[in-house]
Amino acid sequence: MFFEHLCLSRPDAFRLQAPVRGLTGGGWKGMTQQLDRQQIVAGLNQCLQAPLVDIRDIYGMTEHPLHYISCKEGHFHIPAYSLFSIIGADGKLAAAGQQGLIQLENPFFASLPAQRLLTQDLGLWGERCSCGQPRPYLRYSGRVTTPEGTCAAEAL
Repeated sequence: MFFEHLCLSRPDAFRLQAPVRGLTGGGWKGMTQQLDRQQIVAGLNQCLQAPLVDIRDIYGMTEHPLHYISCKEGHFHIPAYSLFSIIGADGKLAAAGQQGLIQLENPFFASLPAQRLLTQDLGLWGERCSCGQPRPYLRYSGRVTTPEGTCAAEAL
C-alpha cells in the first residue's frame, strides 16, 4: 500500500545508487487499489530512479500453509512439492490462459481433509514464463467476492 501511495503522491524524483527490492503481502481486503502492479513498478522507477526496482508479491492464505513469491513478471511459479488447478465456470479444469477459480493442493496436510482448497480467488495459469522459470505459473486476477461477501459473511 505504501508503494501505491508513493506513486500517487508524485514526489519529485530522486536518484538512488542501490537497487530497490520490495516484497508485498496480502491484507488488501477492504483497501482501495487505484493502481495495478505494473503501474506501481513504473511509478517507483520514475520516482526513485534506482538501477533496479524489483517488487515481488506473496500469494498465500491461512487455510493453505504454503506461500508463493512472484517472479519479476508477477507470476507465481508453483514449486514441485505443491499442485494447483484453475477451475472453470463449468466446474472442470480450465485450459492454459482461461480464467477460473484457483484451487490449491498441499501434500503436507495429509492428516487433515484440507489437502485441496478451492479459493474465492480468480486466476489463470500458463506453462512458459518470460522470466525463464521452467515450472507452470499461476497469475492472480482478483477476488470473486468483496470482503463483505466472503463465505463467512454470506452465511449470516
